[in-house]
Amino acid sequence: NTITKRMTMGHKYFVTKEEGYPSINKSKKYESILKKRSESIQNEMIKEEEFIIKPKLPSKRTGWLGGNKSANYNDLELISNYLNHLFSSPALMKTSFIYDELQFPNDLSVLLRSLASNHLDAWYAKANQRCIRDPSKLNRWVNGDEYEFHTVYIVRRPLNDQSLRLFNFNHWALKFEGSKQLMTTEFFAYNEEHGIVKTQILPNTRIGRRVFWYWWQKDPYDDKQKPQYFTDKWVNMEMIYLGKISVECIGRLICKWLTIHSNAKYSVTNNNCQHYVRDLTTILDMKIARKLNGLMDHRVVAAAIPAAALADGMSEEARANEIYDELKKTMQEYQDELSRRHTQTESMDEQAQFAANFAAIAAELGLNDNDDIKEESENEESNDNYNQFDMNNVNHSNSMVMGPTPSHSLMSRSSNNANYNNYGNNEHNDNILIENDEEENLNMNMNYQQDSK
Repeated sequence: NTITKRMTMGHKYFVTKEEGYPSINKSKKYESILKKRSESIQNEMIKEEEFIIKPKLPSKRTGWLGGNKSANYNDLELISNYLNHLFSSPALMKTSFIYDELQFPNDLSVLLRSLASNHLDAWYAKANQRCIRDPSKLNRWVNGDEYEFHTVYIVRRPLNDQSLRLFNFNHWALKFEGSKQLMTTEFFAYNEEHGIVKTQILPNTRIGRRVFWYWWQKDPYDDKQKPQYFTDKWVNMEMIYLGKISVECIGRLICKWLTIHSNAKYSVTNNNCQHYVRDLTTILDMKIARKLNGLMDHRVVAAAIPAAALADGMSEEARANEIYDELKKTMQEYQDELSRRHTQTESMDEQAQFAANFAAIAAELGLNDNDDIKEESENEESNDNYNQFDMNNVNHSNSMVMGPTPSHSLMSRSSNNANYNNYGNNEHNDNILIENDEEENLNMNMNYQQDSK
């Protein structure tokens, strides 16, 4: 008992709270969320929670008159489950003292520590994957229901700056849960000209859920920060069930928010991560957005002066209403575009259905494309033969009607002209022309007989 108790001292290797993931049991739309999440994912999350939360040490069995009883089968099973729970923490299994306490052989301890290190490296690799810094890129993620979300969580965590933790200031973010994907979007300071929106999309798997809820990017220049063991959890403030919202729609809302006034520029007091979360929440649930106005950190400073607190509350309310009006127009434009896409898709589906029906009828009749092609080629070949035969007949008929070829006619005409010139002054010109015509006809008949042969 002393050895196993030492293993779980502190809270850096396990989650100290009773709840591993945000519970949906108290939600009014529990059945709808469970249906969207699917029972398989819900069962996996329940099983994961058993090994995320800090285990309880089994109590000793005592006798009637005091003293300890020997352990039975049930006691050994409880201890076995407890040790199994301890070994589920890669951060704990990466340490060396646990193997020394349990007197494990050196080879086995080296093997288990290397496996634990590989497990942590897989978590870090998933957590440190590159974020999307340009929200306009989210508009291109149009892949059906794979990148659609059904639940939004408004979460907070302590600031990385240790000096500001004394005031209990927190960083806010929006987390979207889908049946296949998980997404986190945050707003940070970047330079004096503008801030930066970071969006991270992870698959809804065991490792993805652990990174999604138990990790955030630390400040690399802060040496006082403790190492991350994926046991520090985001605190869930509010949960909104949407039914369905796509990555493309979220990207358009973010891009529109950046263009309103000077929202692209980060300001510690007037436009920070909390304003970013509250403004985007207005289009999702205005009632919760108004509730967030009273939880913002800058209200703590303004509360020192009652008049300033009242003015600040009125300005935040006016800003929320203005942001809502602008984002509502963007949402309406997006819905109209979806309607146009749906209409185009239906028309294309009708054409595809018509083609499929035609192909089915052709298949029933025993026709296919190869038969059509073969039939068309045969028709073309027969047409070519018919045209060739027809041209031969035309040439033959022309030869019969027109007589000899033009070359023979020209030769006979030249001979006629010669005879006419030699005897142009003779008084018997008429007789000579008659004789020449008869000779010409005789020559034409002879040429025709030769052409016919």
